[in-house]
Amino acid sequence: MSRRLLPIVSALALPGCDSASSLAQERPPSSVLPAPNAESWAAERRELVLHRARTAAPARVVFVGDSITQGFEEGGAASWRRHLASLQVVNLGCTGDRTEHVLWRLQQAPLDRLQPAHIVLLLGTNNLGHYTSTPTETLTGLVAVIALLQQQCPAATIHVHEVFPRNEPASALRRQVASVNAGLRVWLAAHNLQAWAAARPPLRLHTFGTQLVGGDGNIDPAVMPDGLHLSAASYERWALELLPALGPSPESVQPR
Repeated sequence: MSRRLLPIVSALALPGCDSASSLAQERPPSSVLPAPNAESWAAERRELVLHRARTAAPARVVFVGDSITQGFEEGGAASWRRHLASLQVVNLGCTGDRTEHVLWRLQQAPLDRLQPAHIVLLLGTNNLGHYTSTPTETLTGLVAVIALLQQQCPAATIHVHEVFPRNEPASALRRQVASVNAGLRVWLAAHNLQAWAAARPPLRLHTFGTQLVGGDGNIDPAVMPDGLHLSAASYERWALELLPALGPSPESVQPR
């Protein structure tokens, strides 16, 4: 982990987790140590996504994330074609990825060559769901990914999504997701205040995940069939939610 990340680790602390400062003093968490996803079932998609990042034409919009983002090519494919494909978009979602895997991918295939105007980021659920990171460590990994994206694409607007809710309302994972999101909101507010003062592009926070939960706190199987991945209808809602933020497609802009 670079020395620049140590203050980030030290500054982050969430209730009920190991002290972030002690993590910084003892050893960096795995969530910020770039590493490839070593699972054999992830290899084919990983190589495909790396190839895209290295060879795709410049894109207005780049999606970065895990299997939920990848799902825009599966259950969400119709919504992708209908609403997003015309935006000059590249999908770099990769099944099973955690923050450390995305850090590794960004090192292997930096995004600066794609020259995106927008980067859509959804990440972190696998750090929690695979039990490799605490909420504090997951948040630290997210901040590291955001920092690297800003370094590679300083002119891009980065659309940071809160981690989508998952499982039952009383589950440990649901509580951990809520903890990460609470910390992310605090960090983004402080970051954007500094960005405003320095006249740098702010980060945009997206809370679409809150729309996936019913009033009783439960997740309808019609929304997330397995309590984690989105249904086709939910991909439609997500695409429509993103469209105003990503702007009109180049084809829809009429010359004056």
